[in-house]
Amino acid sequence: MKNKTFLIKTQNSKDSKEQIVTFQGDLGIKNASAIKESLLGLKLTAEVITLQFKNVDKLDITTIQNMAALRNILLKDGKKVEAKQELPQDIERLLINTGFKTTL
Repeated sequence: MKNKTFLIKTQNSKDSKEQIVTFQGDLGIKNASAIKESLLGLKLTAEVITLQFKNVDKLDITTIQNMAALRNILLKDGKKVEAKQELPQDIERLLINTGFKTTL
């Protein structure tokens, strides 16, 4: 996991009913394995899980697939999943044009 240029952090609400998982940095293919490993290590126990994307430099299909899988697992476990995105215009446009905007 050299050159780890992304950050995934979790934060609980005061009442512990919501956990926010923040994704930042290079979420591209070179970090795909490390991102997946980080996702597998998350302990998401709140009723509501918010996936927040901010300060994202790169994003590709591998990360989108990992996020879709994470969301499906959480929904299957009965959790409510929300997404908040503060993405650069070029990434936002790419997600819209490819139809992946609703996947995140």
